Amino acid sequence: CTYCVVPSVRGSATNLSFNEIIKEAKEKAKNGVHQITLLGQTVNAYTYEKYDFVDLLKEISQIDEIKIIRFLSPHPLFFNSKFFKEYEKNQKISRWIHLPLQSASNRILKLMKRGYTYEKFKEIINTLTGIDSTTSISSDVIVGFSTETEAEFNETVSAIKELEFSNVYCFKYSPRFQNSYPLTITTEELKKRHSIALKTAKESAKKSIEKRAGKTEIVLITDENNNGITSSGYNCCIIDNTRWKKGDIVKGTVERISGNTLHIRLNDKKYS
Repeated sequence: CTYCVVPSVRGSATNLSFNEIIKEAKEKAKNGVHQITLLGQTVNAYTYEKYDFVDLLKEISQIDEIKIIRFLSPHPLFFNSKFFKEYEKNQKISRWIHLPLQSASNRILKLMKRGYTYEKFKEIINTLTGIDSTTSISSDVIVGFSTETEAEFNETVSAIKELEFSNVYCFKYSPRFQNSYPLTITTEELKKRHSIALKTAKESAKKSIEKRAGKTEIVLITDENNNGITSSGYNCCIIDNTRWKKGDIVKGTVERISGNTLHIRLNDKKYS
């Protein structure tokens, strides 16, 4: 992307071998780890020899002790039908997806060299939530990118409202390549746009979590104090739990919400 300094600092991306990743995941599982996060820039573009990202998800899913597989950060360009099919049938894949939008202006997205349109971005989200309505989407946006107009900024604000992200990381544009993509608004305007985006993101997150009330969530119990995390990425407190222990994964109903925490009463049967 035109705003990214990583390739010029760190060089081209390289992938760990498929077997090396699986070996590490199995070692983590033996040591009591129940959720794995696959980390990489454009992580869903992973390939190694005959394997791709979905093959990696499938293989890690075979490890009994691993209950939830998360990944950061995917790129919209690398979501495909193979992933969507696996997402539909593989409940170990986290129902929280961090999907960077950056801008909702198609002109700005083109300048950023993101490779997709806002319409395509929405299509991906609609596919994910259509497969599983408990899916939560968080995102990144950059405000004040070079030549961004007020109208284009407002498109991004409208997108945050429309998509009701569970969380949005809002960044002020910081030129890495001043000659090609300079800052074209005042620092005061940049701060103003950033403040508006942050406020909108906070409102979006509040609406998103409020819609969880009364819904069923998949919960991984993370300690002996009745704390857990949902597959959709929310921290939760377990109500009146005397049966389930750390490492169990159980479905439960959201009875109330406080701040960013779900209070969940678990079902009688372990989820598998």
